Amino acid sequence: MTELRSVIVGVIFEEASSGTLLDFVGTDDNMKGMLITACVFTGANATVTSAANLVWTNCDFGNITLDLNSKTGQVFIGCRMDRLTALSNIPSDVVFRACPGQDDRGTISGNQTFAGDLLPSADDTHDLGSGAVQWKDGFFDGRVTTDLLELSTATN
Repeated sequence: MTELRSVIVGVIFEEASSGTLLDFVGTDDNMKGMLITACVFTGANATVTSAANLVWTNCDFGNITLDLNSKTGQVFIGCRMDRLTALSNIPSDVVFRACPGQDDRGTISGNQTFAGDLLPSADDTHDLGSGAVQWKDGFFDGRVTTDLLELSTATN
């Protein structure tokens, strides 16, 4: 379990010109377990540079560049990210949940159980799998409804 070492709550970071709004300095170990919540980051193309193992909740990012600095272990929950100028150096394990401007993403490992429906965020927009990365088998008990059905012959 990661211990919570420090919290930044409800701070407005604003820069009138391009520059650095926030830059985490020190070792990644010093930043581990830091929570940044209910903060506003705004400026004329200013930059926030992140560190590893940070948890961001309910933050508002507007007209800035958010540089994740290729640092791992970052989680964003309920952050407004649809007004970012740029999002750069995104590590492969970053997790976004309920963040407008970013699809929910992040790797979920192991079997998952749902107590409700699994629905896309918009109609006729998202795929399940792709031509390059496909699901192996599907098991259904009930109807499968589709607008278009394409079948091809497969061999085992």
